[in-house]
Amino acid sequence: MTEVVPLEIHHADKLLAEPMNYQYVDTLTNKSIINSPFSRTIIVCGEPMVVGGCVEIWRNRGVIWMVFSEKSRIVFLPIFRAMSDILQLWLNDFDRLETYVPTDFLTAHRRAEMFGFHCETPCAKKFFPSGGDASIYVRTR
Repeated sequence: MTEVVPLEIHHADKLLAEPMNYQYVDTLTNKSIINSPFSRTIIVCGEPMVVGGCVEIWRNRGVIWMVFSEKSRIVFLPIFRAMSDILQLWLNDFDRLETYVPTDFLTAHRRAEMFGFHCETPCAKKFFPSGGDASIYVRTR
């Protein structure tokens, strides 16, 4: 069974404890991100599989973020369906959604494209706080 619920801090904490997500700890302790009305958790079989949200940059423009569980590959189809529904709801509130992925993280590129985003900027140099390069993906209404 798949549920989409408002994000609670313990959902994020569970995913951030996984080794593949350690780099997101500083970002996801930001209360404005966690408490955003657009932040959600996708729960599959009682376990948080994805936390994510949309942060408004300005009117009609938002940036989405998602953190996946290491186990999410096992149950990706229900996650994909739930995420597609969430993205459609966010497109009711925003004309433009953006997401930023590390240029060398191929799985994130595939997921962005799977969710209907297209690459607008293949390589924004030194984009992330870490100094890493990003690709900017966009989906518009």
